[in-house]
Amino acid sequence: MKLLYLAFVEAVLKQVLDKINDQIIAMKKYNKNTIGVVIGRKTPDFNDNNAFYYIDTSGYAETRQKEVKTLIAMEILSILKPDIVYFRYPGSDKFILKFMQNIDNIVFEHQTKEINERALVHDKKRALNEKKFGGKCISMAKGIIGVTEEIALYELKRAGKKLPVYVLPNGINVKKYNLKRLLYRSPNFRLL
Repeated sequence: MKLLYLAFVEAVLKQVLDKINDQIIAMKKYNKNTIGVVIGRKTPDFNDNNAFYYIDTSGYAETRQKEVKTLIAMEILSILKPDIVYFRYPGSDKFILKFMQNIDNIVFEHQTKEINERALVHDKKRALNEKKFGGKCISMAKGIIGVTEEIALYELKRAGKKLPVYVLPNGINVKKYNLKRLLYRSPNFRLL
């Protein structure tokens, strides 16, 4: 089975890219035919040593980023023809709706309750797009993955129809961190 991990993530979000990299490494462990593609704007200090391909959209205006990322993703899917597209939910708008109308094998991974988060960060345009297009886009997916059960069930409700739902919590790659050192380190207290 050919599995494509797809995400629209800016390179400035290093922790998110680390998580994606670890996810793709784990996916490749269980399915050798896994390809990871992240589309976004690179930073000068970007590390290309990853388990995924990074497609840089820095040359495009901010106002065209979502459109360009979606067009690139459509081209990638037409070339690779994956059996399953594991897509880190990018937020919905007219471009993602058009994308979903042309693709029938997407499973969305949701990190948050999008409408609530957009409202919290005062991003009115994206919150309105999410209200207008989100439920429709999610309903066209083959399944929903949430990092918590609460998020997964929230997205299922937004889809307005029965879809397979899975919970895949965020985590850390324990081989990258010396947890023993972190657990047994003495706190440094300073009293007045």
